Amino acid sequence: MIILCCQTPAWGTIGIAEWQTPTPGGNMIGNNDSLPSNTGTAIYYPSIYIDGSIIYVKYVHRYGFYEGAIIGEANEGVFWFDETTKSVRYFPSQVQLCETVAAKGLKFYNNLTFFPGSHHYDYDVIRYALYFLVSFLIWLTMHYRLNRTISLPLRIDRTLKNRFFTLQLYSLTVCSNAAFINKQVSDSDSIINGITTDVIIAAIALAVVGIPLWGLS
Repeated sequence: MIILCCQTPAWGTIGIAEWQTPTPGGNMIGNNDSLPSNTGTAIYYPSIYIDGSIIYVKYVHRYGFYEGAIIGEANEGVFWFDETTKSVRYFPSQVQLCETVAAKGLKFYNNLTFFPGSHHYDYDVIRYALYFLVSFLIWLTMHYRLNRTISLPLRIDRTLKNRFFTLQLYSLTVCSNAAFINKQVSDSDSIINGITTDVIIAAIALAVVGIPLWGLS
């Protein structure tokens, strides 16, 4: 009864649906309790104070990163957000937006988030899956050629069950991921920090998830 009579408003909603990701221009896109309640998924500049973030676009449904701009669809229509000037321009139709992008010759930034839904998990899944697939094909081909004297079914079976093959696959996947990050940054500090951070993340993710599943298969 004391608990029922002394209820107070919660500081935030349940956190499982909260997310945010940085944009190439130094802003953020996401949906979390640090934002006002009437924004939904928003493009914003974060602030440490409650309701202190600067909101640029509210209720974003789809988005994609281009050079210096974020292009997508929100409740107000399809939009162009210039990350340098912080200006937002809405277009009557997607065709007009695409024509403007083509006329300015903007290049698509390296991500795959212009899908239905505003979460960026699709990009991460495809990105790491491709690293794993390329590494797998490289090492499988090498082992295949080194064991020509063995019959084909036995050759493949031994390769896949070889622990050294698994370690090679794991190492090449992590290294190729770090090499990709190295191409996306310009200054030396960012290169070092980017490689270090991404190597750690990739190594942990592949070790915790990939290796046990590989063993079970």
